[in-house]
Amino acid sequence: DPAAIVQQTVEILRQLQPDIQTSITAGAHGSWVWDGAELTHAPVHDVESVSTAGAGDAHFSGILAGLASGLTLRQAHELGVLTAALSVTSPHTINKEIDPQSLGALANRLEIHLCPEVRQLIGA
Repeated sequence: DPAAIVQQTVEILRQLQPDIQTSITAGAHGSWVWDGAELTHAPVHDVESVSTAGAGDAHFSGILAGLASGLTLRQAHELGVLTAALSVTSPHTINKEIDPQSLGALANRLEIHLCPEVRQLIGA
C-alpha cells in the first residue's frame, strides 16, 4: 500500500528533522506532499502516456517553479502533478514544449481542478 509506506516515511523523516517538508512520488499511484502540518495526496491526471522517463524530474521541476513563484507547497504540488502529466505525453525525457500556455491548455482540456493561484500562474 503506497499510502501507508508514504505515511511511515513521513513519520520517520519528522523524527529526524521535525521541520521537514517533502514531496514523494509513486508513479501511477500519484504523489504526496508533507508541508509540515498535513500530508496531501494528488492522483495522476488521466493522459495518454507515451513515456514516463523524466516524469519525476518534471514533477519536481513544477514544484520548484511553483515555490519560486510564491506558491505554498500544497499549491506547488498541483503544478508539479500537472507538469508531470504533460511530460509523459512526450516521447522525450525532457519535454521542451512545457510552458505556462501548454500547462494551461492541458488543465482546461482535461477540466482539472486547480487552485486559483496555480490557474493564475499558468493562465488557465
